[in-house]
Amino acid sequence: MYHRVAADGFRPAMTREDLVAWRQGRAVDPLVLDYQLRLLAAGHLAFVFPVWWEAMPAATKGFLDRVLTKGVMYEELPHAKGNPFRNRGVPARSPSPVTMSPANPARFAS
Repeated sequence: MYHRVAADGFRPAMTREDLVAWRQGRAVDPLVLDYQLRLLAAGHLAFVFPVWWEAMPAATKGFLDRVLTKGVMYEELPHAKGNPFRNRGVPARSPSPVTMSPANPARFAS
């Protein structure tokens, strides 16, 4: 299913209430809660966004910051070594980041 979050009126900037809730491992915005449920039910994710000035757009970053809430979408393992996080349901087995850039493709080659 294709979905454009801008069409929903999604606000990428965190409010004070969002930040307080985020620190408590929860979300308060009904739209963010809806996105979290959709992500948990998804079998595959594809994020499509342009790369501007070598970074993702602020709206994409805001979506990730607000929706991928610690305690909801992932958890922090207090005594873990290496990767201290555990996925709590995002289908990590098949994410597809798709980016677009006007830069020469050779610039991104390894």
